[in-house]
Amino acid sequence: MILLVSLLVFGASLLQICEGYSSGAPAGACVHMIPGHLVAQNASNPISPQAVAAPYTVSISKNVYGPGEELRLTLSGTESFIGFFLQGRPDGEEVPVGGFSEPGAKMKTVPECSSDYAAAALTHTDQKPDATPWTTDGFTVKWTAPDRDVGNITFYATVAQTHSVFWVKVPSKSIAYSGFAVLHPTVYMLLLPLAVAMSRLV
Repeated sequence: MILLVSLLVFGASLLQICEGYSSGAPAGACVHMIPGHLVAQNASNPISPQAVAAPYTVSISKNVYGPGEELRLTLSGTESFIGFFLQGRPDGEEVPVGGFSEPGAKMKTVPECSSDYAAAALTHTDQKPDATPWTTDGFTVKWTAPDRDVGNITFYATVAQTHSVFWVKVPSKSIAYSGFAVLHPTVYMLLLPLAVAMSRLV
């Protein structure tokens, strides 16, 4: 009986190791962004990230941000992928800022990564080995900037092509603070007649 229980526990542990973090990046990876995938035959031997150039890119809809402005981020590449971990950080800092909104299917935020911004980190969820991977088109998500100037911001993505093939902290181009908030189109249309009327009084 004891032998049977031991075998069941070992089997469950081995399955978890083989699957890696199928439910997304753990809170312990917030800073280094290394997924911690393990070699199934040796639970104490983590798999190393790829050292060659990543086949993935993080592109941003604008190269500047204003307070509370909404931008769009796209993670794509020349290869499909099964998992990711995405953050935007002020240059020289290790804590992400801003917030991802309306995450798509198989995505979730990681609130433990920032005490000030609960949705500052985004990862995959429930990505089993037989699940459909993201294609080379990747995906696009919304990100809302902080309501103040935090300096230049660079987005980083850890991307897993397979359980044993992944790249860590693939950087985007940095975006700079513009100092201007972007008005919602509805607010803009309401204020436009007032601005025109005031210009005629000058």
